[in-house]
Amino acid sequence: MGYLIIFITSFLVFLAMNFLSFDGGDGDVSDPGDDPGADVADLADGGDDLDVTEPSSSSGGLFQYLTFRNCINFLIGFGAAGYLAQRAELHPALAANCGLLGGTVSAVLMYKLMAAFHQLSEEQLADGREALGQLGRVYIEIGANRSCRGKVLVTVMSAQREYPAVTDSPSPLKLNSMVRILDYEGGCFVVAPAEE
Repeated sequence: MGYLIIFITSFLVFLAMNFLSFDGGDGDVSDPGDDPGADVADLADGGDDLDVTEPSSSSGGLFQYLTFRNCINFLIGFGAAGYLAQRAELHPALAANCGLLGGTVSAVLMYKLMAAFHQLSEEQLADGREALGQLGRVYIEIGANRSCRGKVLVTVMSAQREYPAVTDSPSPLKLNSMVRILDYEGGCFVVAPAEE
C-alpha cells in the first residue's frame, strides 16, 4: 500500500508542476539553460518566449541530476515498480529493489528526454541569432511603437521559422509586409520596415 501512496502522491505533484509550468509558475529551475532536466514549457507553448541568452554554467557531477523534478520522476517510477512487484507477491526486499530500479530508470529516462529537448531548443536559439540583419515577412500583424507583439517568418539555414517580434515604427506592420530583423530584446526580435 505504501508504494501506491508514493506513486499517487508523486504523480499528483508531477501533474501540478506541469500545470504550473504552462502557467509560468514553475519554480524548479530559474534558468532553463542551467540544467537539461529543467522545464521545457517554452517549447510547449510554441516558443513565444525566445531566449537567446547564453546558458550559465551548472555544477557538474551527481548534483546536476538532483533537481526537484528528477526526484519526483524517481518517486513515480519507485512507487509504480514497487507496487507492481508487491502485487506479484515478491519478497519485500526484492520489491524494494524493484522499486529502486524502476525509480532510477524513470529518472534517467526523463532526464535524457529533457536533455534532448534542451539540445533542440539550443539549436533553435542558435538559428535565431543568425536571423539578425535578415529580411522577414510579417506573419501576424505587429503593433506600432511596441504596442502589440506580432510574429515574423524568417528563413534561417534553409528553413522558414516563426519568431515573436515588436517594432518601434509609428505605424503597425501589416500582414505579409517585409521587415528587417534589427535586434533582440525582451523575448522577441525588434524589426523595422524593410525600406528603412
